[in-house]
Amino acid sequence: MSYCRFSSDGFQSDVYVYESCYGGWDVHVASNHIVTELPEVPGMFEVEPGEWLAAHNAQMEALKTAEREPIGGEYDGESCTFYTLDELLQFLVVLSESGYRVPEYAIERIEEEMKERTAMDRLIGAITELRKLLSAGGYSICRTDEEKMGFGDTIMIGSVWKEIDDAIVEAIGESVRDAPVCPNCDSVVTLICCTQCGHRFYPYRLHSATP
Repeated sequence: MSYCRFSSDGFQSDVYVYESCYGGWDVHVASNHIVTELPEVPGMFEVEPGEWLAAHNAQMEALKTAEREPIGGEYDGESCTFYTLDELLQFLVVLSESGYRVPEYAIERIEEEMKERTAMDRLIGAITELRKLLSAGGYSICRTDEEKMGFGDTIMIGSVWKEIDDAIVEAIGESVRDAPVCPNCDSVVTLICCTQCGHRFYPYRLHSATP
């Protein structure tokens, strides 16, 4: 997946940034700028197909004779691989502050992805801690849905479930959480609701590891 290409922003981007199939993220830095003003191309779905194609062809034709000049920066022509999003983000910020043209939306996408990964790491960590607690008590945890369980099958461990509930909200969003009260014990039951079809399902069910 690429975050931006040299062709981004009408061939004004000085960086090509993408997730490598070999692991990590690759960044290629241009060594020159296009200084000729190129014909603009509208969004593909903003105009009729024929109009878009004509604008695209005009831009490609102008690109053949476009004037270029050296950027003259420290990182001209460099290619780098980074193995964390944090390092990738820091490098792109350095490039931007050094005068290279780095699309702002590329930086925003990386920042958003970092938030999503952090939230998911929290969720995985909370579930891992729950597994440890349940294992010590002779229980295991697995996926299930509402049709396969009832309230009687669930053991609620307050503080741990709150950690999971908070992590789910951060990872998925407040709109998909519902937390009804168990009619038997007044415990808050973690419940996930599909935002597409409205189907409600319990994300986890506890099974006794011993007969």
